Amino acid sequence: MTPNVNQHLKARPPGRIYHYTSQRGLLGIFTGREIWATKIQYMNDVEEFRHAIQLAETTLENRANILGENPAILHLRKQLSLVESKDIFVACFSEAGDLLSQWRGYCPNGGFSVGFHYEDLERVVSSQQCFVGRCIYDLDMKRKLLEEIVDEFLARAVDEADSDGSSQDFFLNFWILAPLLKEGSFKEENEWRIVSFQRSLKESAIGVREGKSTLVPYLRLKMDTEKHSALNDIEIVVSPNPDMSLALSGVNALLVSSKIRGLAKGSTVPYRAW
Repeated sequence: MTPNVNQHLKARPPGRIYHYTSQRGLLGIFTGREIWATKIQYMNDVEEFRHAIQLAETTLENRANILGENPAILHLRKQLSLVESKDIFVACFSEAGDLLSQWRGYCPNGGFSVGFHYEDLERVVSSQQCFVGRCIYDLDMKRKLLEEIVDEFLARAVDEADSDGSSQDFFLNFWILAPLLKEGSFKEENEWRIVSFQRSLKESAIGVREGKSTLVPYLRLKMDTEKHSALNDIEIVVSPNPDMSLALSGVNALLVSSKIRGLAKGSTVPYRAW
């Protein structure tokens, strides 16, 4: 990884990070001890991943205007056009556990946000060849990081007759960075993501679920492993509800039956969806 990409991945949230989900999703987390990471091309934001590719294409175009269309740039631009279907899976979290836009977007019929300690989550997913990273909304920062990995590629490609080796390093950096690049209009979410971009995935880990208009591929991420668990001292926020007392009682019963230690509390957002 380039220095600044590596530095960005060292960022840590100020507190818990929250995964917004439905009743079915919460039961899946508790009973299956797993979270589903969605293939990035199937996310609600239609520009997911494509946004990063467009920024990278603009960066390469700018470098070509300065350096000319040298073979290394042409090689990388050709390779970049082929990566849009890459198998990248992401699970989304927010620094905010009680956010109106998240309730509306992910829990329109009621739901929960599940707050995890970052350290617990990171230990569990890193053993599954995934990482946790903070999303980037600032356009200047996105450009800077992409310029860094492009310039590293160009510096190495100049010294190599074949650009393939350098382009492999470029795409390693790009696949780490690209899933974290978000449109600035989503900044309120303060999003963090679990990201998997491994080439070899066990067939048993891949599933397909029902979506709004298509079937949606997803990756099963274990929340319990032999050495670590992300289901320690969790916090569950219940979305705005017509009977908060009953809703909290149901969550507490789930905690007891699942033998998971956690705290349930109700949303304070004045929002009515019933």
